[in-house]
Amino acid sequence: MEEHADDDAPHAAPPAAAPSLKMMQWNAQGLRPKKHQTLTPADFEWRIAGYTLHLLPATAEGTRGCVTLVRSSIPHRRIADPVHCGDGMETLALKLHVGGLSLPVYNLYRSQRHQLEAGELLTMASHTSLLVAGDLNAHHPILQSLGHMQEIFSTRCVAARPLSATNPTGRHLAVLLEEVPYIRLLNTGEPTHVREGRLDLTLVSGDLAAGTSWQVHPTLTSDHYATLTTVTVAPPERDLTAAIQRAADAAIPKSSPGRRHRPNWWFYNEDVREHNHRVNLHRKLHEKRPNPTNLRLLQDLVTRARQVSQRARGWMFERS
Repeated sequence: MEEHADDDAPHAAPPAAAPSLKMMQWNAQGLRPKKHQTLTPADFEWRIAGYTLHLLPATAEGTRGCVTLVRSSIPHRRIADPVHCGDGMETLALKLHVGGLSLPVYNLYRSQRHQLEAGELLTMASHTSLLVAGDLNAHHPILQSLGHMQEIFSTRCVAARPLSATNPTGRHLAVLLEEVPYIRLLNTGEPTHVREGRLDLTLVSGDLAAGTSWQVHPTLTSDHYATLTTVTVAPPERDLTAAIQRAADAAIPKSSPGRRHRPNWWFYNEDVREHNHRVNLHRKLHEKRPNPTNLRLLQDLVTRARQVSQRARGWMFERS
């Protein structure tokens, strides 16, 4: 996590720019090869210059381990007694101070064997700013995580087992997102896993939502893609008219002029280009580290990219 503020001050003294907090969230293939979590013991020493490390170690009871790194210049402390989020849940919580904002940040991981209980945590957003991020292995239409691996596996297996469109954790989160008006899901629907899942979720309290952006990192990838969240700590709004105009611009879509399509415009379709980009990334990863896991991921991505291209091309022929 990093704090940023534009502090260019030539001759005049412009209004101080609002500070922002940048967070990268990544369920990488671990500090050890082919392991999705850190799997680090409590006495493990790991240093990155300029950052303070907070570790939730792996244990004999089956927890896999989480790490949160914070830029050392950001005032913060670890929350010794975080909100309980369910038996077996891995919860690492910090409180950061950015500008005038005191922000609890929760790093969560849920294995398939445990159930999330996020009611108490998410209702905190009714009275305090809050940021929650983690791989929760949750599936529900509201989360746009509908078991997308089924389509890929069905092309490679003779008898693919059908995947459920929802699971208990997904249904639990869906209810909370509908019933707790103070929390917002930032995910845009873009996959955070190479097999098209939306497993890595980022949620913020409503007071932060308007000044927060979320995106999938364009290059950092393992079996999960890294995501970037930028939280802007906005000063109090003084110009009511400008505030209303900005809110209207954000809420009301603007029409755009039609675009001319090339004869083979399907190849330049945004979805096709994105999947081809991921294939290229994983081809380079496999060339650098050839192993069965990376080969299998590359094969899955190639299969998915072909399906997306065929779908886009077929739609073009239907329209012509």
